[in-house]
Amino acid sequence: MFRDFEMEPNAGLNIVVGGNEAGKSTLLEAISLALTGRVNGRRAEEELNPFWFNQDMVAEYFAAIAAGESPAPPEILVELGSEEDRYGNSR
Repeated sequence: MFRDFEMEPNAGLNIVVGGNEAGKSTLLEAISLALTGRVNGRRAEEELNPFWFNQDMVAEYFAAIAAGESPAPPEILVELGSEEDRYGNSR
């Protein structure tokens, strides 16, 4: 999965295309989570998914713990913003 991913959708329709296990469903889950706090109709706490996290980052986290360090846990950050048109309407 992605260590870092940024997407700026176009106005209107956006189509996400990719092979199996490319992350399409994970991207949609992240958008749903950011907009509603829910995934598949359930609270995120009830639906934790290992595919939400980059496996290399998870391995680095546990290796640091095994080495006696106290690293911050991996996190998911989804930032959403809005655009205002020239009339002050947000989209």
